[in-house]
Amino acid sequence: MASDKRRRQKHNKNFLDRFFDKLRGEKVLKTRKKTKTSSKIRIRPDDGSDKEDNKIIQREISDLPSDSKRKTKKRRKKTLDNSLKKFLNERKIRNEEKRKKKLKKKIIRKRKRKLHKKERSRWWNEVKKFFAPKTELAPYQAAAPVDKMYRIKRNIFNLLNSLFVFIISYLIVYLIYQFVVLFVASWYNLDSILYFYDLAFNDYSPLWTRFNIILITFSGPAASFVIGSFFLRVFFKKKGLSNMQRLFILWIGLHALNMFFGAFVAGVTTDQGFGYVANWLYMNAFFKILLSLISLVILTIIGYYSTRHFLETASSTNRIIKKYRLQFLFIQALLPWLIGSLLLFFIKFPFIPPYETVMICTMAFLIVPVAFNSKAKPKLQIIERKRKTKILWIYFIVFIILLFLFRVGLYSGLHFIIKMSITITPL
Repeated sequence: MASDKRRRQKHNKNFLDRFFDKLRGEKVLKTRKKTKTSSKIRIRPDDGSDKEDNKIIQREISDLPSDSKRKTKKRRKKTLDNSLKKFLNERKIRNEEKRKKKLKKKIIRKRKRKLHKKERSRWWNEVKKFFAPKTELAPYQAAAPVDKMYRIKRNIFNLLNSLFVFIISYLIVYLIYQFVVLFVASWYNLDSILYFYDLAFNDYSPLWTRFNIILITFSGPAASFVIGSFFLRVFFKKKGLSNMQRLFILWIGLHALNMFFGAFVAGVTTDQGFGYVANWLYMNAFFKILLSLISLVILTIIGYYSTRHFLETASSTNRIIKKYRLQFLFIQALLPWLIGSLLLFFIKFPFIPPYETVMICTMAFLIVPVAFNSKAKPKLQIIERKRKTKILWIYFIVFIILLFLFRVGLYSGLHFIIKMSITITPL
């Protein structure tokens, strides 16, 4: 307001000066030069004026533009529309600031998770360094062609190594299955006897109820399903594993999944084990058959897509080319399953129950489809190693020890009595 008042006063002053000059009979030149501080105006006197009056008068003028060019700012009136626009703009700025803060916090949390993940993976790197053979440190390019006798010898060694891993993984998953069942049974004060062929309970105990029968018999297959899913979906994808470590993880995952889906088929057909869950849930025959067929289809699909996993256990790319792929799968998967199943029958003979027999046979729905997936391609990069194929003695020793403890140590049975009690008393 004050600046506008000053401008009006200066304009009025200049107007009065020009008016009085006209009264005195002097002509004012319209052309004038603008300067920052002052300007010169030439005054031309009339013909009868003196020469003394013919001079240059210097005076200060303002820097304002001419009246025609000057623009005055119109004061905005406060309206509801303007207030609403201002409020919306301010709210938009606040939301943008909040969004930036959230994004910043998200980035910080992501960086922290990465750091924690690196710290957690240190122990795993140490374990890999410990188990990784030293000869694998020198990779080389394509292997030279070998003679026929060496190829036969190499295939025999691979077959034996895969067989050892097959039996070891089965015994580990089987014992985990039985220990989970007896541990859950101990919550209801039900003691059990673990044999090499079965887990025996006192069927005439009054502690049995419909609920704990379902829970106890379902606990073993449920634990197997969790183990199988974890080993195949998470643990198998870890980088830096050797071919035998991948094969060991793969066999554990397949055995564990078979003890869930295959156990349901075996339980429904024999009315034992997992079949008690279906019986005490009062499933009709049609529903039992339908779920059994679905379980077999799922096992077939898992086996079909497990071809890629078996190819990733190869120690050389020359072994999984189209020419030798079927031979490799036959040695790495089909023969170990066939020989290992016969060996398990022999170990549990003559006490093997029908439930275990059917469950070992359902493993065929996992292994046989492996040979029919000709389009499978391994995702992990196989690095050629300059290493001779030989029997891995550490797996052979573990194989012998586990078989001895399983057959001889559990022949008479181990009676498990686990009592758990929690008492809370005030001080």
